Amino acid sequence: MAYVGAILRPDFVVSTGDHVFHGLSSKTDPVFNETFTQVYPEYPSLQVDWYSVLGEHDYGFGNDNANGLKESSPLYQMTSYNAENLPGNWVCCGGRPEGFSVKQHENLDLYFLDTGERGKAHFFLEFFLTLFPPPAPFVHKYYGKPWSDFEGGITSQKARVQAQVDALEGHLEQSSARWKVVVGHHPVLSNGLKGDTPELQRLRSIFKRHGVDLYLSGHDYTLQDIQDEEKPGLHYVTSGSGGAAQDVKKGLCCNKVRYFGAVPGFVAVSVSSFEAR
Repeated sequence: MAYVGAILRPDFVVSTGDHVFHGLSSKTDPVFNETFTQVYPEYPSLQVDWYSVLGEHDYGFGNDNANGLKESSPLYQMTSYNAENLPGNWVCCGGRPEGFSVKQHENLDLYFLDTGERGKAHFFLEFFLTLFPPPAPFVHKYYGKPWSDFEGGITSQKARVQAQVDALEGHLEQSSARWKVVVGHHPVLSNGLKGDTPELQRLRSIFKRHGVDLYLSGHDYTLQDIQDEEKPGLHYVTSGSGGAAQDVKKGLCCNKVRYFGAVPGFVAVSVSSFEAR
């Protein structure tokens, strides 16, 4: 990633979650430094802002037996809550309490949803983006888990799901950007082992109605490019194999894919005023 960054010179990185498995246990939990701050300092091309949303592991996923477990909170990764202990280039924009947010750049609007995903997605801008593997209030199966009740967790956020959808549609209606990109952790469409996310299917009509070009996600440990059959200009891109790849030799399910790879890697997309590739 650093090598590609040295060539493409990104303006920023977007990460779609699951930075810390089982979450942080305090504002000064050293795990954050071990998984982010100390990982990238030797790579100048990556010393840019990292716009980040949180995944289910950041909220505490895996703590399904509450007895004797250390409580964690997604709030500890949020800039608005813990800025004094987070690096200056860490900008936690999706996830609690913001939930939904927008970043605007020349020719490009980025919309961040808190779906509760896992993995990391990284945007390079000039205009380049790179995806790494990236749960939350959209996904019902996480409700009721012991870790969902941790401070700032999913239970406290599920009432805000519709507000996120309304905010997304409102901003899309007003956008005049040439390119519109929505970022979330869970894939809307995926031929990986985890498949489509049922709770996110309602977003498809919003994307088509307002001219969204890309939905970028992680969660499945694969690289995928699925083109919408009704709107060919809309792509569902999954990049979830930055840390590990699934043992899947070919795509599952029935979505028509332009590319499917169960191999370690990331995705790079270049965006200009007249094309995206």
